[in-house]
Amino acid sequence: MAGASVNHNLVSGNILALFKPPARKSGCRVYISDMKVRVDEEIFYYPDVVVACQEIRDDYYENNPCVIVEVISKTTNNTPPIHICQNRFTNFLFSSLESPILLID
Repeated sequence: MAGASVNHNLVSGNILALFKPPARKSGCRVYISDMKVRVDEEIFYYPDVVVACQEIRDDYYENNPCVIVEVISKTTNNTPPIHICQNRFTNFLFSSLESPILLID
């Protein structure tokens, strides 16, 4: 998300740093918020961190992420985290998605 807080960026960056070494060893890729995830033909989404392990099919988006991480702010969102998780990931019916992760900064 453009204009995110310092804490949001630190949390996202730390998650990227945590996932990067094992992903590299296993041939996977880890992206931070500028990589689109394609939900369907016309819907794209920009998660905070994405891990993808399948073959690259497009240079501008991922079709089959295995991990999606969303960092939300407890000060800007009064919705209970479980509802946010359900709302944000309802459309992600990828067979490759192993773990949607929701973190509160």
